[in-house]
Amino acid sequence: MLISLGTLRFEIGQNVEAFKTFHEAEFVCQTYGLTRLGLESKLRLAESMMRLRKYSKARDKIYETIEKAKQYGKLERIIDSLALLAEIEHKEGNLVKALDISNGLVNEIETVIRQGFEDSKRLISYHQKIYDYLKNVVTYEILLGRLDDAFTKLDYAKSISLHYHVPMDNGVYNHNVANSGSHYVDGLKSQIGKDRLLMNVMLTNEKLYVFTLNSDGLQLFRKEIDSDSLRKTVNAYVDTLHNTVEVFNRYNVNTIDNHFKSTTQLGHRLFQELMGWPELRTILEKVNVIYLIPDEFLYKIPFATLVVNDSEPISYLVHKVDVVNLQSASFLVSQNAMLQESDMNNLRALISADPNFQEMDSFVSDLKKSIPVSKIMTIEKDEVQKEEVIEKLSENFDVYVFSGHSVANPVDPELSYIDVFVRNSSGANSKKFKIKLSDLRALKWSSPTLVLLVGCETASGKLYRGSGFLGLQNLLLSQGAQNVLASLWKIDAAQAIPQTRDYLHLYLESFNPSLALRKTQIKAINYLNNHTYYRNPHPYFWGANILYSKYLTSN
Repeated sequence: MLISLGTLRFEIGQNVEAFKTFHEAEFVCQTYGLTRLGLESKLRLAESMMRLRKYSKARDKIYETIEKAKQYGKLERIIDSLALLAEIEHKEGNLVKALDISNGLVNEIETVIRQGFEDSKRLISYHQKIYDYLKNVVTYEILLGRLDDAFTKLDYAKSISLHYHVPMDNGVYNHNVANSGSHYVDGLKSQIGKDRLLMNVMLTNEKLYVFTLNSDGLQLFRKEIDSDSLRKTVNAYVDTLHNTVEVFNRYNVNTIDNHFKSTTQLGHRLFQELMGWPELRTILEKVNVIYLIPDEFLYKIPFATLVVNDSEPISYLVHKVDVVNLQSASFLVSQNAMLQESDMNNLRALISADPNFQEMDSFVSDLKKSIPVSKIMTIEKDEVQKEEVIEKLSENFDVYVFSGHSVANPVDPELSYIDVFVRNSSGANSKKFKIKLSDLRALKWSSPTLVLLVGCETASGKLYRGSGFLGLQNLLLSQGAQNVLASLWKIDAAQAIPQTRDYLHLYLESFNPSLALRKTQIKAINYLNNHTYYRNPHPYFWGANILYSKYLTSN
């Protein structure tokens, strides 16, 4: 109760009163032998001392807390203590010492990760807390001008945030972030080349940092921001996109035109705020693909829809570059085995076809012409169990197409699901199965090239600050998929099926998933722009699809 009261006083700026409250809380915990709460009260007391600039006393209290935490084997409290100690050194201008402490912090984090948590929800919560600590470490590196180390530790922070959500086996957690900055960056530079650009974004309450990396080198763009104001702009843009359907339902030409104008203005404002540096715009003119790792609430943005030029003719980011979403730069692997035309006859596709989707039959027919070995999800028996569906999905196909309703659960991601349709032995009827994230963890994929999620909000889920949306797309990548195309919002089948058909045709021409998406979206923009009903290329109708990848595409 006292700790909660002290925390509330922190929030309203009553630092002296908070200090007194935490001091009382520490006394009560010592009197009654409350170990866990006692450690927390000591930490909060040290934090209150720091806020009152009593740095020496705060240090003493932190060292006392560390000794107690070691005595009781409370590794989490050791991490909390080291993070606070580093922050004190930072406030006193001792950046080198703050970094030395932070390297110890990283070692303790690795220990906690290796040991794990019995309670997975507690693990997720704690990883979000660690993310804040590591972002502070990135800031220390930036202040010292050590950009390679700052970039590496930011990528490490995002990998840590992903550790429970998307377990990977490609060595993400094994690189030595305390010392490997230049080596790590040089390795990525050699992979990315000159025509592609990696963008890694970090938000704090007061600043926006954008790292860019290709063979020309690592650069950092930064600016002062108001995080709350930026969040409001992002939410306003996303809400405006989602309101497009309602605007069209009331169909009024003036209202529709004004809605497009508002959407364009917000899209341009966000581009200016997030990518508006003249030097960065020059870089964007020279590259073909950007691999984007957002941060915090920026994961909500369909970046391809951001408006580069808001005067006629309007140009979107997708007019300039392919946009690929990454979870972490450490997942980026050179694609040394791009499919060649000679491999076309060896391609195999599996389709889960929602019979209620318009044009689904013609879509399946077209797919079979493009990929002769294309199969509808069929199990040769009358009564099918979910375990048999998972077993069927685990067969080795190169392309998977899931067309159906899905639900992204923003509270408990494990309850997110996608409808999978299976035909029985007669082929006359389809049975629907709700395949949840927990079911998909049983998939045994080798490495399918492409997974298409044609449905409602298949790229959504619960938003985690360091790792983005936890949903179907993340899990499918973790299960072995090389590329996943999913949607940030519900798309009407009248738009979804034709765009998916176009995407597959373009993909099979180049085997380049990002270029195929860009061409598909530009084709949709041109169609909408010349359509008397739509009047303008409203991003809602063409910009929902997001490509998530683990591989560099061919140049």
